[in-house]
Amino acid sequence: MNAKVKNTEEAQEKTGKSPIAWGMIGSVILAITTPFFYLNGKAYHDGYLGYFQLETSMFPMDTSTTFVNAVLAWYHAMTNGLKGGMEFIGQHWLWAVIVCALSILVFGGLNYLIALFNKKLTDKKQSAKQPQATVPAPSFFKEIGKCALYIFIPSYGLFVAMFFISFILMITITPFVLIGKDSAAEDLKNGFKDSPQVTVNDPDGHKGTYRIMQCSTSFCALYADGKAITVPIATLNWAISDVSKKLKVQQGN
Repeated sequence: MNAKVKNTEEAQEKTGKSPIAWGMIGSVILAITTPFFYLNGKAYHDGYLGYFQLETSMFPMDTSTTFVNAVLAWYHAMTNGLKGGMEFIGQHWLWAVIVCALSILVFGGLNYLIALFNKKLTDKKQSAKQPQATVPAPSFFKEIGKCALYIFIPSYGLFVAMFFISFILMITITPFVLIGKDSAAEDLKNGFKDSPQVTVNDPDGHKGTYRIMQCSTSFCALYADGKAITVPIATLNWAISDVSKKLKVQQGN
């Protein structure tokens, strides 16, 4: 009875420690990968703006935006990597097969020669102690098969990892990108009628009435007559939201 209770206590102790251990491992992995993930997002942002020869210091990002850019960067990296690899193999499949076969033959042959050399050394050592003892001779085809696995398994593992990362990010991002586009199309169709209205001057000094599409800490996107413009947020000093219809509905109830 005591032994059964002791085993139960040990099992409970192991079960309790397991989530803690996994939590500690996850925290360590997160602490290690976070700086690299942050750098990935910043590099993606700098590379995108640098293509247009824009000064990146003029468009600073907060931490959350940097990590969002990092996710987008990984998504594009995985999809572009898979696409580029498939296109390369499709265009140069003969060279790819030849290089793969030669690599297997060369490294497999080297492994066979090394195994044969080790067998001779082992036979000499064992013959001095036990004259009848011998080590089985290495097989050339077995070494070729091992080498093929050494090349195939990492390549296949890399492909599977890239595919799953790309697939997970795709099902996480793409549906919501499409939903965002549908919402934008609906807002455009309605002329952003539910957005606040502002009046600003264009570069020629003419006043115009616009609807606010979206604002950040530095800029605002405005819409009017089928055109979207971006202005510094300091340009806006007055915005009007018409809620008279809602007021009438409330009064009617």
